[in-house]
Amino acid sequence: MPSRALLLIVAFTSLFSAPYEAADSVSANQIRSQRQETDKAFQPHDAKQLATLFSSACHFTTAAVHIDGSDALEDFHETLFLKRA
Repeated sequence: MPSRALLLIVAFTSLFSAPYEAADSVSANQIRSQRQETDKAFQPHDAKQLATLFSSACHFTTAAVHIDGSDALEDFHETLFLKRA
């Protein structure tokens, strides 16, 4: 009897976890695609193109910088690219 219960648990777990695995795969592909677009815009130091890749409501926070919105992100990258040619 315990093996039958274990078999049912494994079967239900497999059934319900499959959609989540597919969603994870799609999300991972979207992240990779976005990262490639960001890299392409970053290489020529195109701050305007970089800003278009992010929502106007984006927020970035690090230990040294806090950025609110794509306009502020564009300004930040412009300054960064001038400092670090």
